[in-house]
Amino acid sequence: METEYIVCRKVGHDKARESVKALVESGFLMIDDNPLVHQTAANIKCQRSISVVDCYTFAVAEVTSSVPVFASEEAEIVREMKKKRFDTQPVFLT
Repeated sequence: METEYIVCRKVGHDKARESVKALVESGFLMIDDNPLVHQTAANIKCQRSISVVDCYTFAVAEVTSSVPVFASEEAEIVREMKKKRFDTQPVFLT
């Protein structure tokens, strides 16, 4: 969802939908509807003042024992990290 709306803002809805569809069909990423991810994201959102999408990033990392990766340091995540450490510490690429 986030990928599609960001691309949509740059190239329009039709091209964004086509791009996301091509990305999914490429096999480079996999979309898995896992109830545990939804529950974990909801729990994080209940406790933290960060976007729903960021909650899902943390939830997927937690459920899959991986690392949440963000393109850049987001102020709301940093603010929340100062209040209380996340269970899975994020990596910021820039």
